[in-house]
Amino acid sequence: MEKKKMNNSGIYVFETKYHFYIGCSKQLDKREERHWYELINLIHRNDYMQNVYNAGYDFDFRVLEYCLESELEIKEKEWFNKYSNENKHKKALNLKECGKRPIHSYDTKVKISKKKAKKEYNFNQRYTVYDYNTEELLFIGNLLEVSKYLNLHLREILEINKI
Repeated sequence: MEKKKMNNSGIYVFETKYHFYIGCSKQLDKREERHWYELINLIHRNDYMQNVYNAGYDFDFRVLEYCLESELEIKEKEWFNKYSNENKHKKALNLKECGKRPIHSYDTKVKISKKKAKKEYNFNQRYTVYDYNTEELLFIGNLLEVSKYLNLHLREILEINKI
């Protein structure tokens, strides 16, 4: 069970030529999709990142390290310190100190889940893609898989579909 959790949890950097944001997630693919969705729709919770995106800087998402969920906070802090030292010319866009996550009560978790359930978008829905080469209609699991199949950046897929 612990091995499966490790495959998609880890530390990532979301960066431009002059800026960076270090984060961690239990589900890296969904976290990347969420960043793009919020930036494109001008609703990113991190105003610094939103302003950088609005100014026309191109962000790139890159996984720095896959790790166990139990290691996320420690690894995030380590990577933030390492990345800051190695990239002194870049400005950090993190709002909070890395490695510190709030511990939510059960009631708060229920409220968050209900709020998320009301969202109009769904990155987990299945998508269909018509392959002109094979003349087949393909069913693909999520937007990230669509972008990989089409060899397009996730941002391009979101913009094409106005998601």
